[in-house]
Amino acid sequence: TALFQQIRASEYAPEPAGELARADWAAGEAMPFVGRAHELAQLADYLNRRDCRLVTIVGLGGSGKTRLALRAAGEQGAAFADGAYVVPLASVQSGELIVPAIAQGVGRVLGGADDPQGQLAGHLRGKQLLLVLDNLEHLPSAARLVAALLERAPGLTVLATSRERLQVRGEWVLSIGGLDLPAAG
Repeated sequence: TALFQQIRASEYAPEPAGELARADWAAGEAMPFVGRAHELAQLADYLNRRDCRLVTIVGLGGSGKTRLALRAAGEQGAAFADGAYVVPLASVQSGELIVPAIAQGVGRVLGGADDPQGQLAGHLRGKQLLLVLDNLEHLPSAARLVAALLERAPGLTVLATSRERLQVRGEWVLSIGGLDLPAAG
């Protein structure tokens, strides 16, 4: 109850998820990253293009979208002056909770009477960063939010994972399936 009251009064300041540290990424992998060299190269090409600000990795559940996005962010995050941030959204159950989740992920504390989306956009406006939004398929309103943030923050690039396209203007899509099986020998 106390936490709810703190959140309602805008007095709760959770610890930010923090920037994805490239040096820590490889050490944090429990299993070796295999395959997907072509997809990683394609993502590197997309993320290094000035005209590509939204990439959605699309595939079935369990196909490796999250792991691929994290690996790409770990490899490409240094190209962004303000780094790469990862915001897992699988546990977000409502569209109204997307903005607070992203704000927490990038270290922005929301508060006051100002519009939370406007506060987040203002925070992102002067930054050049890669924002990984993982698991957007169950949040239909996320597409409008992503479009609005991209419009208001010209240095923002979004790498999203979803089971389907976001259908946002300017979206680049990388569709993935399962890994190839090794040849029988």
